[in-house]
Amino acid sequence: MNNLYTSHLNALPDWDMFQSSLPTYGSMYAVARCISGRPIYITNTLGRHNINLINQMTASTPGGTGRLISLCPSRVVTPINPFVRYRGPRLLRVGNFVRGKGRDALLAIFNTATSPVSELIHLADFLGIEPGKRYIVYAFSANRVVDMGSLVDSNPKSISLMLDPSR
Repeated sequence: MNNLYTSHLNALPDWDMFQSSLPTYGSMYAVARCISGRPIYITNTLGRHNINLINQMTASTPGGTGRLISLCPSRVVTPINPFVRYRGPRLLRVGNFVRGKGRDALLAIFNTATSPVSELIHLADFLGIEPGKRYIVYAFSANRVVDMGSLVDSNPKSISLMLDPSR
């Protein structure tokens, strides 16, 4: 009901703040905020923060000014399959892209189940992918690059992914 109400207010969802120092869900919240396309707000207690995690979410501006910017797309995030929990243990996919359709597609994958889940990730799971263009995928958590080919290949590639419950 709340969504029906706010959808007419020209309001954007509030992804809220998070603490980078949370041992269980800090990194999961960081990924969700980065791909959301919204501002990133961190509410750490003074002296309790995960600087490694914060550094992964930011970059220095070019030109040596030393100013930090957050690394997030300018579009609002789109759930690829928002009803994943109703179909049993499946990986939740959340997508976005940067610099226009067919350019830099982003896909965050979460395991919201209580046990490990294994699935295949296909190129078609990414938003804004254009047929005929070749794509590579960089899996951040695995530090792995995969040549996925294109959507029109006769033998499309996929990535096998097994995730423990999100933390």
